[in-house]
Amino acid sequence: MDIPRYWAEASLRHKPEPRKQCTFQRFGWSSVSQDEARQHAQSRVEEALRRFLEGEHGVARREHTVPYNGAEGLPIREETVDEPLPNAVITRNSYGALCLNTPNVLFADIDLYAPGSTVGCLGCLGTIAGGAAAYWAAHSYGLRGFVLVLTTLGGFVLAPFVVAAALRTGALLKRLFRGTPAHAAVRRLEQWCDQNPQWQVRVYETPAGLRLLAMHQLFDPRGEEAVEFLKHMACDPMFLKMCTLQACFRARVSPKPWRAGVASHFNAGGTWPVTDPDKLELRRKWIEEYEKVAGGFASCRFLERIGRGRTHTEAEAVRAVHDRMCQADSSKPLA
Repeated sequence: MDIPRYWAEASLRHKPEPRKQCTFQRFGWSSVSQDEARQHAQSRVEEALRRFLEGEHGVARREHTVPYNGAEGLPIREETVDEPLPNAVITRNSYGALCLNTPNVLFADIDLYAPGSTVGCLGCLGTIAGGAAAYWAAHSYGLRGFVLVLTTLGGFVLAPFVVAAALRTGALLKRLFRGTPAHAAVRRLEQWCDQNPQWQVRVYETPAGLRLLAMHQLFDPRGEEAVEFLKHMACDPMFLKMCTLQACFRARVSPKPWRAGVASHFNAGGTWPVTDPDKLELRRKWIEEYEKVAGGFASCRFLERIGRGRTHTEAEAVRAVHDRMCQADSSKPLA
């Protein structure tokens, strides 16, 4: 796992003609010092310009942050916030949430739902159904005119609240109606553990699906067993790619800001590293606002343990950090 503490940015401007110019930018990194990161950035940007001048096609001018930062082969470019264990580093990602990174304790997030589309469709259908039901009931009782219109409108208004209440009982609905995506994923996990009795996996609920944490042994993120398991559980291909390239497993351990009601975007100064003092102050204020509300939400919720394998000491230490930061044993709303 390579998560450098020090980052720097260097740029070079190429001006072949008076009215033509292009600028190349590269980041440099180091786990030793800021000076070493600056030197690395300078050598990388000089190398990029050299390749461009030699006629190589496809030389990128800039390096952008992408979803699953680190999935393009470069180290994870995020601020290091804490190192609570020798095999755990806490970083702040591109939208402001905290992430736990570990080189050998297997995490896997299984996205099962599309919250926006699912909730939106249920809300629309519920609203239409509520209005139609109110109209039918009012018409059946012989109501006419203004009273009929008022009753129908009341059905449209109340229906979304009924849908919201139903969604909040999701855990109960999952117990009542088997065959949900989450249940199917748990069945795949149970089959895996039946075939591999040495395994022990903790299962957590997340806003978008499930999170799995293997407790019985340490893993190489590039190893055949870890990759096979992630594929078996239909893990996000970009997450799998990041694990392989970075030799790292990763789990978000604080709420997504927009789910916690933080309206402002985490864009003060752009992506890490931020060096401008004014922009660093904006960043500090945003983090302060975020942390005031983040404690009211859980990032995941522990559901059950599957498998009869032993518990590895290092995995247990990472689990304790993860569960504490995620508030996984609380009843707080997920975000």
